[in-house]
Amino acid sequence: MKSIPTKRINQTLSSAHNDVRIAHILNKYREKVLITTSFGTTSALLIHMISRIRQNHPIYFINTGYLFPETLEYKD
Repeated sequence: MKSIPTKRINQTLSSAHNDVRIAHILNKYREKVLITTSFGTTSALLIHMISRIRQNHPIYFINTGYLFPETLEYKD
């Protein structure tokens, strides 16, 4: 499997808005993109942007065993 040319993409999209960058990556590389989240407050915006661009793109959650019950409720 070929790797994603992150350096070139960063140079090409350096002045683009975040949603344009995310859309480019998700649309061009689709199944190669693995997204993980803690479902914390700082993750909410990224999750929202991804869901607007590719509604069915999987977002993976790893329960570390150190999360608050509220975080577990939020991710469900």
